[in-house]
Amino acid sequence: MGKRQFRISQQDLVSKADDLRGQKVQVIMEANRVITGVVQDLSATELLIQDARFNLHRISPGHVREVVYDRETLY
Repeated sequence: MGKRQFRISQQDLVSKADDLRGQKVQVIMEANRVITGVVQDLSATELLIQDARFNLHRISPGHVREVVYDRETLY
């Protein structure tokens, strides 16, 4: 089994909300900070991420550069 990496830019976040909910992601912020966690919710005004320590991070989509996640593939 392999993995395929998906990158979602800031403009496409809201349209990909259904794909991202429940997904483990890396959020790259405009200030070059990276937050890793599971997407709990995503709307036009807020991205809610729960990290490995169960802390919730509320992020404005305007502060996000891109979201990166992996998905297993058969090849």
